[in-house]
Amino acid sequence: MVALQKITAAMFDDLYGSYLDDDDPHLRKDDWRALLIPPADKDEPGTGYVLRDGDKIVGMLGMIFSERMIDGTSRRFCNLHSWFVDDAYRGYSLMLMRPALRLTDHTLTDFTPTDRVCTISTRLGFRSLDSRLKILLPSPWTKGHSDIELVDDTDQIAGRLSAADLRLMRDHTRDRFYHLLVEEGEGYCYLIFNRVDRHVMPYCHLHYISNKSVFARHESAIRKQILRTGGGRYVAMNARLAGDMPLRSSLTVPVSTKQLYRSSDDSPEQVDTLYSEVSLLWLTTFPDASHMLRRCVGRVQDILPGRSKAVNPVCNINSEPPALT
Repeated sequence: MVALQKITAAMFDDLYGSYLDDDDPHLRKDDWRALLIPPADKDEPGTGYVLRDGDKIVGMLGMIFSERMIDGTSRRFCNLHSWFVDDAYRGYSLMLMRPALRLTDHTLTDFTPTDRVCTISTRLGFRSLDSRLKILLPSPWTKGHSDIELVDDTDQIAGRLSAADLRLMRDHTRDRFYHLLVEEGEGYCYLIFNRVDRHVMPYCHLHYISNKSVFARHESAIRKQILRTGGGRYVAMNARLAGDMPLRSSLTVPVSTKQLYRSSDDSPEQVDTLYSEVSLLWLTTFPDASHMLRRCVGRVQDILPGRSKAVNPVCNINSEPPALT
């Protein structure tokens, strides 16, 4: 009998060997472990669900939960990732989505859906997000900013943050996460970014900006410090995060990855990638040759008989979902 169960630490080796080992050659086993097995001292609602047929795991869906302060109000988010189902169990695919769809007090996000997942999720009430990237090139301007202080030492930053921002900092202390504090008078702008090395050139991906007004006033000095700290060739940020800020020496580029969300409260510009596989696994949303090749192989394998293992979610989700009960 096929049943749903929450992911546990004891399941990790099976999940990694069945679905994650060859999903991304840039990732290590410990990277996935940190995503699916939270620290014992954290009170987490869970990291996702598996489908089980007896003792055999036949599918999985990862979840990343977070609670954020949006316009002074606490909001709950759940990011969906890594939706895999074995071919023989395609008819049970949407069982994995049922726990997420019951989270009516959460904003649901999916930043790396396949084309098939996009089709199904749209039928389930998900809407498209602007997934374009704003590219900030190294600034040619050397204007002084004597009215601000730039701090990249995490110990110093921690003592100057609000309680909400300090929680974000503590949740993002893994390798490749960087932190920058821009102090301006009595106010500040806190930024979280990481370095992405898997594209043609390494770049710094900016995921969180606490104060866009401060950022906009000093963005040339800030981007210079981000590149100095992270060692990237340019800064990338989601176009939603950039909004209508006037950013010199920048360009907006389309990407190959679609992004989705479902919410009754939060607007698209309030949805960022800070608590998602994009930041926690240092993914790129630029077109990537190896990723495109794997997608092509997956589509070819989908039409071949005798497949026993799902290679990627494109090949696992029914084109006509069964009714949810």
